[in-house]
Amino acid sequence: MNKQFHRIVLLLVLQSSCILYALAQNRINGFNFEGPPDPVDSEPFVKMRQVEANFVSIIPFAYGQSGESILKWKDLNWQWWGESAEGLEQCLKLAKSQGLQTMVKPQIWFDHGSFTGHFKLDTDQDWKAFEAEYRNYILHCASLAAKHNSELFCIGTELCTFVEQRPAFWNNLIKEVRIIYKGKITYAANWDSYKECTLWNNVDYIGIDAYFPLSKQKTPVVKSLLIAWEPWFRDIRSLSLAKSKPVLFTEYGYRSIDTCCESPWDSSGGKNVNHEAQDNALNALYQKFWSQDWFAGGFLWKWHANDHRLGQSNDHFSPQNKIALQTVKSWYGKY
Repeated sequence: MNKQFHRIVLLLVLQSSCILYALAQNRINGFNFEGPPDPVDSEPFVKMRQVEANFVSIIPFAYGQSGESILKWKDLNWQWWGESAEGLEQCLKLAKSQGLQTMVKPQIWFDHGSFTGHFKLDTDQDWKAFEAEYRNYILHCASLAAKHNSELFCIGTELCTFVEQRPAFWNNLIKEVRIIYKGKITYAANWDSYKECTLWNNVDYIGIDAYFPLSKQKTPVVKSLLIAWEPWFRDIRSLSLAKSKPVLFTEYGYRSIDTCCESPWDSSGGKNVNHEAQDNALNALYQKFWSQDWFAGGFLWKWHANDHRLGQSNDHFSPQNKIALQTVKSWYGKY
């Protein structure tokens, strides 16, 4: 009896490992695409392919205010074209025309860019009003993802408090999305809340926006960053194996500035441009994760349509026209 039980347990473990490996072996080498204010042609997607990308995340936006249950997402004449439903559809078509696979990744812009993870409401009535509109928004985006055969759909981004306080809503939402969308589903958890997220049993990928703090050094070297990654790496791997789900970095990246690894999520100004720091940080991340069987890949933040304005004086996250772009191309080309 004991021997038979151990055989069954071993078989289940092996089956889970095979499923995990099968999902993760085709590495997702992607970019998050910044929706431009005006319509574009296929050029941005051609350039992504030239640096060996095989995936792109297209991001439609909705808009809310802290503490309010209203969510705006349709018929907004002030919205950037690339962040609208119209822009989403056209960008999906353009990306597909260049051989890129796609992820639809709806996001909410609160206030003037306040952190989405802090959004909460005081009453059950307010939560239900907000959930009703968020459901409409997500199901609309999922229907467009299905229409254009997107391979991935992300049901939310960095909504830490919302997920924590309203788990039943989210698990029901996943079920509803699966009725109309047949591709793979993920959720983009913030780097400091992914372990507490209650959704991993019901999605296909453990999605993490991977802005983990690693170093306070102005220009950290790759070797020191690999060491700094180790405790985060162990925790991420442990969760992946425990859930039998591959990990996907729904966002990752570093600005080209001094101390870019101290608070990688920080987009405020006041730092000197430092392209070497960005390049070292990306190199370390690729060395640590890209060869792992349980790791699915990721979407670098981010790719701009108008890359002519990005150059040596630019301190944004994008590697375009910087030394880090060759590093990205090299690693994306390996997997």
